[in-house]
Amino acid sequence: MAVFRCKLSFDKFPSFLREYEVKDTNTLYQLHRCIQNDLDFDEAQLSVFYSSDKGWNKHRTYPLFDMGEGSMDMITIEMLIGQKVDHLLYTFDLYNDRSFKLELLGEDDEQRLTTYPRVVVSENDPPDQLIDNKPVAELPFLNDPTAPPTPDERDDDEEDDDEVEEFFEDSVGQDI
Repeated sequence: MAVFRCKLSFDKFPSFLREYEVKDTNTLYQLHRCIQNDLDFDEAQLSVFYSSDKGWNKHRTYPLFDMGEGSMDMITIEMLIGQKVDHLLYTFDLYNDRSFKLELLGEDDEQRLTTYPRVVVSENDPPDQLIDNKPVAELPFLNDPTAPPTPDERDDDEEDDDEVEEFFEDSVGQDI
């Protein structure tokens, strides 16, 4: 079986670098888990792979869940190589459209007794997974003070209380 070396980089942190080795039979999901574990990212956050060209333009989408083109767990490195895909974008912060560049560098022979995928080069700390480490619920576009309150945010009980009081005030001294 073939093993491929791939380089993970991030434009805004040029000193950050990771290199991984993946078997041709590994899926994008296995690579995703390796990256998440290596960078100590919160696995509850959504991530997605995109095949891309050398100019890093997004093409096919490989999300965690199948949305028509296949999910991460359905796509192997061998399938990508067969489609001549050697550049991927790994979007780790969907809300801010921040992605790592992942480039397949070359092929080597599998080493016995080695578990893949694996980290082979680790230089410097990765960027924060989310900008300002804010959970999704704290992102500004979700907390717009000018937005009308949702039904859950309104205090409908006050309106109900006022109606009940008016009913009783109007009915004082009347036979009900």
